[in-house]
Amino acid sequence: MTDQYNQNNINIPVSGARIVNQDDIDTTIPLVAVVLNNDDAYVLCDTTPLGAAYQVNLPDVRENPGRQITLKMAVGGAIVAVAPLPGQVPAQTIEGGGGFVTAPGDSIVLRADPPDLSTDPATPATNWSQIKIGTP
Repeated sequence: MTDQYNQNNINIPVSGARIVNQDDIDTTIPLVAVVLNNDDAYVLCDTTPLGAAYQVNLPDVRENPGRQITLKMAVGGAIVAVAPLPGQVPAQTIEGGGGFVTAPGDSIVLRADPPDLSTDPATPATNWSQIKIGTP
């Protein structure tokens, strides 16, 4: 009975966790930012080497219903602006606004709203909900 489960491998990185910093900024998009993908679940926003603020774009809320993303700002780091993808139709928001700014050392937990299934066809979600913000 004990042979049916594989042993955990501590050498495999945690799925969905990564560190982003100034080096990850995509300069090919109109509003330069670090673009998160659908696999990101925990993101440590480090401010090295420059220590300046930068923007983090969330993935498309319609492709992530119910998905939760935790963003942790580096202790003593600069403020990081969090914004949905620019130019999305329909426009995407965080708590109904265009973006969110956190203080150094803070974390924010966001969850993609589910689609509205009471309509036919279902209305896709357009908002990320703020679940928690502040120091851990």
